[in-house]
Amino acid sequence: MDKLSILAASGLRGRLEALDVLANNLANSATSGFKADHELYSTYAGEASESMMGGVMSALPDVNGRWTNFQQGTLELTGNPQDVAISGQGFFTVKSPTGPLYSRDGHMKVAKDGSLTNADGYPLLDSSGKGITLVASQAFEIATNGQVRQGGQAVGQLAVVKFDKPEALEKTGYSYFKANETSGKPAPATDADVHQGKIEASNVAPAESAVRLVSLMRQAEFLQRAITMGADMSKRAIEEVGRVGN
Repeated sequence: MDKLSILAASGLRGRLEALDVLANNLANSATSGFKADHELYSTYAGEASESMMGGVMSALPDVNGRWTNFQQGTLELTGNPQDVAISGQGFFTVKSPTGPLYSRDGHMKVAKDGSLTNADGYPLLDSSGKGITLVASQAFEIATNGQVRQGGQAVGQLAVVKFDKPEALEKTGYSYFKANETSGKPAPATDADVHQGKIEASNVAPAESAVRLVSLMRQAEFLQRAITMGADMSKRAIEEVGRVGN
């Protein structure tokens, strides 16, 4: 493969991976608490043979990972007492079948047994790691510090936590994150406020993402043309060599 085709193919692969990330962001632009992902670029050295690129090391672009933008989304007023949003750094803690998960999605509901759960039915945990039980037929209030009250009595304290290195959290699903050794253990997010009757929108900027989508598609198209051009040039070169030999 000639130098032009190698560079174009490497660039095209990066653009296609970027398109996958961007498409997922756009698909979740209406998902509450969703945090946009961005591709992490680097380069890798590709050693080509002398017949290809003069036997030199060539730095080629590569997408070797993703990073999550934890910038807060807009807090939207819903008026629904079962919608809760966090302002500031922090995550709600829920109990999933695989262990604790952390999310900014504050859509909540009260199960038939009185358990306070999120929209997926995972119980929300309190500051002691236990579930919160309510009387399903009665209204409840959530204070800005996360305290849950019903009938004038405190029934629990939502576990709103933060991490030393949130960028190391593992994204699981659309709006869940999983802790690991690098992210550190969860600690109380004392500087975060909880707002009942509001929900945090996705931090994806649809207009900006749409513009970037068009740009990436055009770049991919140009690179595809370059690959085709390189293949045609190689084909013609082989045909010319054959003619000279005859």
